Amino acid sequence: MRKRFNIYIAVVLGLLLLVIVTANGSNTSALQTTAQPTGVATAAGTEVANPCVNPAATAAPTMAATAAPATLAAGATQEAAPQIARPSNPGGPGPAVKLIGDVTKGQQIFVDKCQKCHGDQGTTGVANPGSDDGTVPVLNPIDPSLVSADHYVYVCNIDLFLEHGSVPSGPSPQQTMPAWGDSGQLTAQQIADVSAYVISLNPVPTAAATPAQ
Repeated sequence: MRKRFNIYIAVVLGLLLLVIVTANGSNTSALQTTAQPTGVATAAGTEVANPCVNPAATAAPTMAATAAPATLAAGATQEAAPQIARPSNPGGPGPAVKLIGDVTKGQQIFVDKCQKCHGDQGTTGVANPGSDDGTVPVLNPIDPSLVSADHYVYVCNIDLFLEHGSVPSGPSPQQTMPAWGDSGQLTAQQIADVSAYVISLNPVPTAAATPAQ
């Protein structure tokens, strides 16, 4: 009888031990599942969609930035982000975005390399048969979507075209934007100089001063 009792106790203890181990394993699996990082694909997609994000703006978000967004008022609609002009050729910003451009040198490079298509001071684009627009885009005034109060973003928006070039939309455009950077026809410093000159022709608008009462 005593031997049978001991066997019974051993079986009960074994079952209890099995239940404890199984429970711990389930909890561990649950913790591992919830600890998986999220948002990686979103972050990568954002970077590809908009390569001209100021690195200073990618710092860790503050508590205010991570707070829940405010609810839109009744009847209000959330405006879509404006479409920024981008070249047809792929590629990110080049080394020129980290350099300080010289406006005077950039003007001379513009005269030598760019004026024949974009006109004097970028004001008159030459005819471009076969393109949807019919002419080469003017640079003065420049496409407003490229202008930004953030100087890095402004420079980067222009740099993408200078680095990688672009083919305008249309069945058979005769004029295309050369890839000045990728082809090595312009150095990084020269691209920075041209960007500085184009920006000087299109300064960021400032808010009108409030008249004195």
